Amino acid sequence: MQILHHEPLGTAFNNLLLQQVRPEDEVALAHVFEEVSTLAVHRLISEDLLFDAFAIDNYWEQLKGSVLGIREKWNNPKLFENFEAMAGLAEEYREARPPKLTRR
Repeated sequence: MQILHHEPLGTAFNNLLLQQVRPEDEVALAHVFEEVSTLAVHRLISEDLLFDAFAIDNYWEQLKGSVLGIREKWNNPKLFENFEAMAGLAEEYREARPPKLTRR
C-alpha cells in the first residue's frame, strides 16, 4: 500500500480522496486499483481486506470515465475489468456492514 502514500502516486491518491483528481493521474490510479483488484480476484488477498482498506467503488466512480475512454481507444473491453468488478462487490460489501465507528 505504500505505493499510494509516496510519490509519484501519493499526491494523485490524496487528490482522489479529496475528489480533486487531475486528468493526468487518472490512468495511473486506475492501473494501481486494477492490480490490487486482480490480487483479490485471484484470492491472493481477501476481498474483505481490499474493501476494508480501499473505497474501491468510490474510486471507480471517479475514474470510470477515463477507464471507459481507454477501453474504447484501445478497443479492449477487458482493460481494468477487475477494478470494475471489485467496485460492484465493494458497494455490496459496504451496504452489508455498518460502520465500525458510530456515534453514541
